Parts: sequence; structure tokens; C-alpha cells
Amino acid sequence: MNAEDIADSADSAVPTSHRLADSLGVRAQDVQIMKASFFGEEPDPAEAENIYPSRKSHVGLSAGPPSPLVRSVEQSSLGNALLGHAFKSKLLSSPALTRKVSPVHSKTTHDGLGHNFENLRSDRSMIEEQPPTHGLFGSGLFTGRVKTIQSSHSSIFPSPDKPLLPSGIVIEDHPRKAVGTRIQHLIPSLEDSVMDRKHHLVKDGALLMGRSSRVGWAHDGVLVHSGNPIQPQEEVSKPSLLPSIDRHVQQNSTSFSVTIEKVNITPFATNEIDSIFINNHIEMLEIQLNNSEHSTEGTCPIFVPQLGITTLHAFADKACKNKEDVSEYHPDYDTLCHRSLVWDLCVSLWGNLPEFEDLADADVSSYEYQMSRRESFSQWLADSASPVINKEVHETKLKGRSHLVAILSHLTGRQIPEACKLAQESGDYRLALIIAQSQGSSLHKQMLKRQLADWCESKADQYIESGRLKLFTLLSGTMVWPASDQTVNVSEYLDWKRALAFHLWYLCPSNASIPEALKTYEDAFKGRSQYGVYCDPPVPPYSETDSDLNQDVTDDEDKQFIVRDTCYHLLKLYSNRYHRLERVLAPTTSTPNTLDYRLSWHLLTVLQSLQYSHLSDTRTVMLHTNFASQLESLGLWHWAAFVLLHINDDERREAAVKDLLNHHATISHDAEYIEKECFLVQKLKIPIEWLHQAKAIKAAISGQPQLEAWHLLKSGQWNKGHKVILRHVASHAIITDNYSLLKKYLGQLSELEHDCTMIEGWNNGGKVYLDYINLVETMAEFKQKEPSAYDLEKLRPEVLSLCDRIGSIQCATTEDRLCQCEMSTRTANILKSLLALEEESGQTSDKQSNTL
Repeated sequence: MNAEDIADSADSAVPTSHRLADSLGVRAQDVQIMKASFFGEEPDPAEAENIYPSRKSHVGLSAGPPSPLVRSVEQSSLGNALLGHAFKSKLLSSPALTRKVSPVHSKTTHDGLGHNFENLRSDRSMIEEQPPTHGLFGSGLFTGRVKTIQSSHSSIFPSPDKPLLPSGIVIEDHPRKAVGTRIQHLIPSLEDSVMDRKHHLVKDGALLMGRSSRVGWAHDGVLVHSGNPIQPQEEVSKPSLLPSIDRHVQQNSTSFSVTIEKVNITPFATNEIDSIFINNHIEMLEIQLNNSEHSTEGTCPIFVPQLGITTLHAFADKACKNKEDVSEYHPDYDTLCHRSLVWDLCVSLWGNLPEFEDLADADVSSYEYQMSRRESFSQWLADSASPVINKEVHETKLKGRSHLVAILSHLTGRQIPEACKLAQESGDYRLALIIAQSQGSSLHKQMLKRQLADWCESKADQYIESGRLKLFTLLSGTMVWPASDQTVNVSEYLDWKRALAFHLWYLCPSNASIPEALKTYEDAFKGRSQYGVYCDPPVPPYSETDSDLNQDVTDDEDKQFIVRDTCYHLLKLYSNRYHRLERVLAPTTSTPNTLDYRLSWHLLTVLQSLQYSHLSDTRTVMLHTNFASQLESLGLWHWAAFVLLHINDDERREAAVKDLLNHHATISHDAEYIEKECFLVQKLKIPIEWLHQAKAIKAAISGQPQLEAWHLLKSGQWNKGHKVILRHVASHAIITDNYSLLKKYLGQLSELEHDCTMIEGWNNGGKVYLDYINLVETMAEFKQKEPSAYDLEKLRPEVLSLCDRIGSIQCATTEDRLCQCEMSTRTANILKSLLALEEESGQTSDKQSNTL
């Protein structure tokens, strides 16, 4: 018989149900499995041949090479489903097939089933020692003898009277096949990748975001990102008796590793937060709190700064005090000095003036007001340059330099008397006379300019010291002078504030305003003057020594953000009321730490009190949340709530404050924590229900259902509290007779009983427990004193109703069922006692009536 005849005979033997299943797209084997599961009978050998047609195998029980056509019954899901529950139980009853069975080799067969048949390894000696068992296959299967099986249609179900032979198939006949393998390609570095320098192609998402990852911030300053750690890892040296070995942390070379680290807000606040640093935060925040207005009209309170300059002066005084209280060796000393400088500038630009008692009535466009502001600003420039001038004069004396250098240094701070005195002490009387006339009319400036022109024409300036030429150039009202053999630049090697002071005091007219002087200085460092760029740009103090930043100058700063000093941006804001506030409040304008928002946030509140409110809502919310995160990382989370309460949007403000409370609210009774809670409720007017809601979440996480239910009820979440009581508290309280605890919880819910919509399932839940407790307490009172007939008559319908409602309690655990049984038993006993008391009361009344 050839292969085609075998196939035709197999097709003709297929039942009609199988053909119908094939036409519907269902496998015939699935239909057979379904039939077997219906009847649970042992399949006939003919049916087994239909399921596995044209299958020939030689199966043995020896310890030789396993047969790939024998399947492990113990691990096969197909066999269990095919044979049904009854057949499976019989099959597993055979000890010879359930012991020493392990899948060794699998091979995918092409019989239409698409299943992998696992091989069996059996110990032949063990099988021969097994006693005859009458299982599914009969007692003749395991006889201890080996017989040869010859059949044209063999089945996977062995014949009861024919034992199995050793398999003649070896493992080499069926080699293992690797399915689904793929080559692991190494990810190249960004420099070697085709994506290098193509991240600006926004239309291609793979190029734009292919090598990026989401930056995940958690509370307390924890950052989750991909790649190597941002901050250097410090090695911790441990004492050891072994010789010292150099160890260094090897960072991951791949950019797809995940790093979790806490980013330090300040370089010195690494392990222990400086107390001075924390106290400065608290003092500034207290000033802002005392000068804020709050409203509690909505669901969440909101704080806004008070209008006026009271807060500004308070900040300036506190910043000056903080700078004086800190040593110059403190790591935060430079930042405190710059903060004090910024607040003093704000006072000079918007603060009180000696000439005006009430600034609200002053005309800001008047000449008197402008000159008063100019003088106040000039004093600020002189005070800011004073420390540097003292240092330079001292170095000049120590190094024995010319007195001309020290005189020029005095002039950068408008120290005219000191410069004249030094010139006289050095015997330079004519120079002292010229310096004394520098703040007068412009006639002497014209005369000095004429003298410089004559020297240049005759080339006599080649024999004059460069320091003296620089002084004459400055006093003539010129910033740059082209001499015969050199170019004299009086602003050379000066910081931007002193260069601006030269433009205000010597170049501009004496009646020029602050915006005019600032415009002249901008032309100088942007190259719009006739001499090009001749002074340094207004860089922040931490980068004044960086030559690269000093050369970063562009004429169009509106389209490109360049880091400038905060003081410069404040001057721009004073000159142009609509100057971009996001640049004024950027942290990089005052500190190298981009996460340090303490000055930015307080400056925002002061500008808002001065009615500068053109910062976008998105930027404002970002500033509030960033500063709140900084306070969280410092342990001042209760003050972070105060910062978040400045968000204008009600939903954002409420969500941010609740999220903060969920992070930091605890169920402890620590005195420090209780003080913070009182601050939140009393000072910040935060609803106490929000704290109870956060505590309920912490109690649920820590597995304290009683506290969870209590805080849920206190937070007004009646449905959640009711569910927690029924699920975790009620049954245990009834079983342990702790009725007072359960009644305390349910008593709060009973007050809302008149509104059935507020508590879901109250009548069949909490009310049943509460009525049961009231009934038990009533019966306890009856033991104290004898009840009247009216009391018994009134109590009877309540007991009958309770008996019916106890069965409606939902039981999810065995403890709930035990509680229900206890309540049912006790209620039934109470009902019996009640009926007995009624009967006795009735008999007593009958006797009394008969007596009468």
C-alpha cells in the first residue's frame, strides 16, 4: 500500500462531524477532545487511530534511548483534556507511569495536532520489580517480560496484553532545532550612530527621541533616569586588616541602564543639611507668610502676596542680617552676598526714597523722582563695588604698585574724597584737583578731551604712563581713547557693575536717567558703539572668571536665551515694564545650582506685590512646584504646602497639596510632626479632612484597618469607611465582644442615616451591626432592672426584624461567617428570652385581673 492509498483511507475514515468542523475552521482534534470531556470514557483504539493516523512507534521500557513518540502523561495538558477527568484519574493511578518520568527530548510532529510530544525515561529494573497492578491498562501490561509488538496501526495507548519494546530511535535521528533565535546586535555609541547630530529633525520621532528617556522625579529630590549617575560617586573607606587596594567605581558603559539617585540641591548639603541654610529658608518664608493674604472661599485655601513694598524692605533687611551672621568661609557665603545685593537693588529701584514720604502719590515720570532714583541706584553701585575696591587698594600697597592704579579703583566706586587724598599723599596735586572737579559741570571734561587730542597730535602721549592716560580719559567723559601708540580702555578688567557705573557717572550727562545709562552700557558690551565691544557683559557672579561666558554676546537676546545677572534683568525690568519675567526669575541668573529656586520664588512674590504679573501661568506653576520640591528635599514639606497654595488654578492647587500630604502625612504621635500638622491647619487653613484622607492611605498601606476606617470617617469618605468597617472591623469586634469600638465607628454613620444616598448598603450592613449592639445593650439593662410590658412589646418587632436582616449580611471570610452565626445564635436566644418574659408578664397580669 503506497502513501496515497493510506491518505485516502485515512480521509474516508474521518467522521462527518470532523469534516463539518474543518469547514467551520475548527480543528477536528478539538471536537474529539470535547466529545471525550462529555462522556469521560476510555477512548476506543479505533478512535485513537483517527486522532493519530498512520502513527507507528516502537516503545520500550528499557533504560536505553528514549522514544520521541511517547508522551509524559504527568505533564501533558492535551492528554488530560483528551481523556477526560475519569480517564485521567485512572491514568495517574498507575505507579509505573507516575514515577521516574522526566521530559528529555521533544520534537514537533506533523500529524495535524501541532503539539510537542515529550519523551519518557523509565528505569527498566524498577518496572520489572513493580507488582502487577490493575489500572487503566489492565494487569497484563506490566508482567516483567518483554514482548515484541507488530501492528500496522499502532497507537499511543498500549494494548493490555502486549508489553513495550525498547525504542530503536536514537537522539541523533531527531536533532534539536533552535526556533526563534535572533542575533543580538550591540547598540553603538551616539557618536558612531547614524542618529548623531540629527536630533533637531522634529518630523522624525526616532531621530528626535530615539536616544532620550523620561526623567522621573520623586519626592525628596530623588531622580530616576537612564545612563550613568549625574553626581560623582564617593568611595566609602572601610577599616580593614588587609593591604589597601585601589578601588574605583566602574560606571556602566551603556546608556540604557537605569540610575536612581538623590540630586543635591546645593554642593555643600550632601550628608547633613546645614542648620544656617535651613534657618534662612524658614525666616524668609515666615516673612512672606506674614505679608500674604489668604482666602478660603473655595474648597482649597489660596495665598497671594500683599501689594506694596513692605515685603521688599523686610526681605532686604533679613538678607543683610543673614550675610552678616555667616562667616566668609561658609560655602553659602557668596550666594548670601548676591542675594543681599539683589534685594538692595530692588529697594533702590522700587523702595522708599528719602525725598518722598508716600510713594503712592509720587509722579514716577517727574524729574525729581527720576533724579532720586538715580542717586539711590548710584549708591547701590558704590556699595556693591566697595569690597572689591578695598581689596584692590590693599593689594596695590602690598605689591608697591603705582598710586594711579589705586586712584582708578577708588573712582570705580565714586570714592572721590579717598582718590583726592591718595593723590595728595603721593604728591600728585594737579591730578587731585582734576579729580575734585569730576562731578561738576561738563566744561572741565571738554578741556581734558582737548588736552588729550593735543597730546595725541604731538605724540606726547607716548611718554605718559598708561595709568595716567586712563585716568585722564575717564575724567574727560570718554570710555575709549585712541592714543598715538595704543588704545586706552578705562573699562578693561572691570566687572559689569563697575563698567555700568563709569557710563552712569562719567559718560552720561549728570541728569541722565537709569534707563539711558543702561542703554549706553548695552551698546558698549553688544558692540553697537563706535568703538565696538569694549566692556564685559553682565554675567552672573559665579561665572565672572569664565572667559567663554564673557565672550558670549549677541545683539538679539529676545530669540536666544543667554545667562545674565539677576541685577541686570532687574534693571531691564525697571527700564521696560514688560521685560520677560522668566529670564529674571531663572535660577542660573544668580546661582550655578539650577535647582536652587529660593531667590527666584521670593523675587516672584515681591514682583507680584509690585504688580508685575505678566509671567505665564505655566511658568508660574512650574516655579511654585520646583521651589516646593526643593523644600521637600530639605525636610520642610510643611512650608512646601505654603508655596503650593500660591497656585492660581483651584484644581491644580488642590491636587498638588493633597499629593504632598499623601507623601508626608503619618499616623505617628511625634511632637515635631504634630506641630507641623497644627501649622498646616491653623496657619495655612488646610482642611483637616485632607490630613485624615492622607492618614487613611498610610493606614491602609501599613495594614491597620481600624485606623483606616477612623480616618476615612473623619475625612468624610462615608462609603469607603463603611466598606472598610464591614470588611475588616465589624466581624472581629463582634467575635471579641468589642462593641464599644464598633459602636464608635457606626455611630458617626448613623447620624447620616436620614440621607440614604450617602452610605451605600447601610440598611443591610452597618445598621444591622448597630441594631445588634443596641439590642445587646438593652438586654444588659433588663438584667439590671425588670422591664415593663411596654418595653417588651416595643422591643419584640425590633428583634424580629433583626433576625431577618442578619441573614442579609455578606460573608467574604470564615470570620464573617462565624460572626453571622454568633449574631444569629444570640439574637435567637434573646428572642426566646423575650417571649418567655412576655409570657410571664401575661400570666402575672391575668392573676391580677382574677384577683380583682
